[in-house]
Amino acid sequence: MNGFKNTLFLSTALGIMASVAAAGDNNAAYLLQSGDDNTALITQLDNNARVGDSGTGPGAAVQDGAMNKITILQNHNGTVGTGGNYGHRNAGLDQLGDRNLLDVTQSFGARAYEVQQVSTGATGTATDTTNSATLVQVGNAAVSRINQTYTGDGSTGTANVIQVNQGGSQFQRNTVGNSLGFDPDPRGIYQTGSSNFVDIDQVAANNDIFIVTQTGVGNSLTASQTGLNNLVEATLQVGNSNSGSLIFNGNFNGRDGFSIGSDADSVGVATATLTQLGDFNVASLETIGNDNEFGFYQDGDSNTATGTQTGDLNQVAVSQIGTLNVAAFTQTGNGNNAGISQ
Repeated sequence: MNGFKNTLFLSTALGIMASVAAAGDNNAAYLLQSGDDNTALITQLDNNARVGDSGTGPGAAVQDGAMNKITILQNHNGTVGTGGNYGHRNAGLDQLGDRNLLDVTQSFGARAYEVQQVSTGATGTATDTTNSATLVQVGNAAVSRINQTYTGDGSTGTANVIQVNQGGSQFQRNTVGNSLGFDPDPRGIYQTGSSNFVDIDQVAANNDIFIVTQTGVGNSLTASQTGLNNLVEATLQVGNSNSGSLIFNGNFNGRDGFSIGSDADSVGVATATLTQLGDFNVASLETIGNDNEFGFYQDGDSNTATGTQTGDLNQVAVSQIGTLNVAAFTQTGNGNNAGISQ
């Protein structure tokens, strides 16, 4: 470990020791590291601290190189990439290179505005060029945009990973893909490349996964929501060996209408969506509870949609367009409804 190899900018007088930055109330940390095998630990113990630019500060949080790692620990109302946009002010949190790791842990009221990881896949095997971003947030938490992009020529792959874990009580709403009042288009989780994986776990009420988009080869998605009145608005997989899995435990989940795929909407059930456009797609659904509504839209080759719903007044809609499609669902309870269009 080389520690802080280049420059760490702080907007207030902070103590720096053994690659650790600790910030006080309303303080901000700005980071620039160039080269390989760098490690940054940013600990902000007081409230309303931020990592990255607010639009008025000196810069973003950037690591440019390979085998780098950023660990961020924030207290109440902490923010990452505050108000920034890498496409405009380059003010988010950026890791540019292969085999980089990001680990963010935030407490109540956390906000992640902009996170970007770019892999060139220049050397090594797929596992050697992995970029990974893990965010753990508790209570009224929100993620605006996480973007993982593979820019290589395909001779080496990138097994990118994004994991978001949001928890809280039934009165605390968590969101993924919320615009958070800044440059809302595009927003959500985006993976462009090969061998990608997304895992989102939300526990509370009124949670919302706005947009998750995977474009590439060998993509996989898992979304789990536990609580009441949760919603998955649009998950989109465009590429080859896509999988997908939705797990819901609670009541009144889904229930917002298809945002992609009018053919699926014509089945007659208003639901949330998992859309797969590509090859070798597989979708799965497991719900436990009442009054849940979900749907699938598959337009691609060897598609399969399968799942279970346990409870009363649940609904599922499936629209499949392509070859070798199979839909198989099991519903246990009273007043349930399934609509399948092939």
